Amino acid sequence: MRTVELRILEYLKDNTELDSKIWEKAEKLLIEAGILKQGGLMQDVREIIKEKGRWEGEREGLKKGRQEGRQEGRQEGRQEVVLNMLKEKADIAFISKVTGLSEKEIKKLKNGS
Repeated sequence: MRTVELRILEYLKDNTELDSKIWEKAEKLLIEAGILKQGGLMQDVREIIKEKGRWEGEREGLKKGRQEGRQEGRQEGRQEVVLNMLKEKADIAFISKVTGLSEKEIKKLKNGS
């Protein structure tokens, strides 16, 4: 893809709610760049919108995955602390208070479940 095409696609990708003047300007630029023929914008726009949807979906998926990973990491960290405290013979009520895990969860970890 040429630089002009990339700039135009990037602009369209970043602007979700484009008014008619912006579409007209985009169409004019695409025609001038030789990317479009007169009147062929709507098919290209549909493709750009589909691609933009894919980009947004991927971005949201990555964001959600990172959040879930952090949450799992925190949970694993708490569990490790619990196991270490149990090895040191700490009281289950105290471990619960320190870690925020319920006594039931702590007993479950203690029993290896």
